[in-house]
Amino acid sequence: MKCQEAAAQLSAYFDDELASEVADRVRQHVESCQTCQTKLQSFAGIRKLSTQYREPAAEAPSWETFAARMNRAQPTVQLAPDHTPSGRRRLRDVAIIVAALAASVVILLSVRQPEPSDEHAVAQQHSHSHAGAMAGMPSTPIDFQDVVLGFSQDSNLAVNSFASKYDGTEVSIDDAEQDLGFRPQAKKSLPTGVQLVSTRLLTLPECNCAEGECLCGPDGCNCVACVCQRPDGSTYMLVEKCKSQKVSFGDLPVQLVRRGDKTLQVAKSKDGIAVSWEGSHARTTAIGLRDASELDVLLAAN
Repeated sequence: MKCQEAAAQLSAYFDDELASEVADRVRQHVESCQTCQTKLQSFAGIRKLSTQYREPAAEAPSWETFAARMNRAQPTVQLAPDHTPSGRRRLRDVAIIVAALAASVVILLSVRQPEPSDEHAVAQQHSHSHAGAMAGMPSTPIDFQDVVLGFSQDSNLAVNSFASKYDGTEVSIDDAEQDLGFRPQAKKSLPTGVQLVSTRLLTLPECNCAEGECLCGPDGCNCVACVCQRPDGSTYMLVEKCKSQKVSFGDLPVQLVRRGDKTLQVAKSKDGIAVSWEGSHARTTAIGLRDASELDVLLAAN
């Protein structure tokens, strides 16, 4: 199940409204998707807050209290002397009864008015949140911490896990260029002896670009992940996505470094460095670089 498809089902999944087969598919996706896990946690937080601060429903009054209110609502009527004709007396009595019944109905409706349910309140929150995201609110940063740490242990496993998380599809570098609308870094310039060995198109959950700034569709952000191999067989990965897409390295220490006209986010791992920067057409994140010389080649072409 794709992330955008699962995200559309999260509200119903949270409220146990999905068929068991669909719910199982959503649950399997959520277990491996940090973005959807975060959204589910926000739903739970909304429900907790709405339950915590909602005033308890007013109890219906006893019949004795209701009768007392009804009596107080009746107008005080000064009875006319007995010489009033019997027909007019009956009309007056009927008017009094009708007025009392009308007052009692108003009182009953006021105390019996139902309070919006928790589910309705949560649904409203979901709707408002979705409307806000569609209006161009800041996108959720893509967290690269697991990829950076995993790259030091098993680069192939880290790349495959990252690609699987975002529905990666193996394509040619030319197809990637056509889909993105710009030439990927791995096609422009690589260090001497380094060659491109894998190109995958990914779909990130959100795109926050203004209309016309990119070729992304309404369901996510186009992204390309290229694996580059050095002469000794070791690899590093270049991930390129829209400039509006923010990047995070989780709990890893990050330094902001100025190099030329670019500001770099730099995180160190056991066997290399991860760097993210904004270029002329895209935001590039390089994972598994060994030294500044490799980085300088990439920056010069960007």
